[in-house]
Amino acid sequence: MNKRIRVGVVGHGYFGSFHAKHYAANPDVEFVAIVDPRDLGLGKERLQLRDHRELIGKVDAVSIAAPTARHYAIAADLIGAGIHVLVEKPLAPNAAEARDLTALAERAGVVLHVGHIE
Repeated sequence: MNKRIRVGVVGHGYFGSFHAKHYAANPDVEFVAIVDPRDLGLGKERLQLRDHRELIGKVDAVSIAAPTARHYAIAADLIGAGIHVLVEKPLAPNAAEARDLTALAERAGVVLHVGHIE
């Protein structure tokens, strides 16, 4: 039997809700938590964390669907912890930060991918 991939979603707005829905429906995924600073009123249905760093040690991969201005800091923290990262476009607010994330992921040996809905 294959081990299920432990995932989390950072940001539960419009796009983050799509990621959460698909992870929750995937039998190969253990959907661990949603990270969002707002109270989402999830109750016992789904674990909600307030800080993305709380995912470290709990997940293998994350989707980042937070505001673009936060992409770099969130992705850098999680990549540095050895977590695979899917970031909704744009990858980062500017090209220099995007290049830096790419280099960080290469050094860490993790997958960094940009999500494109269309």
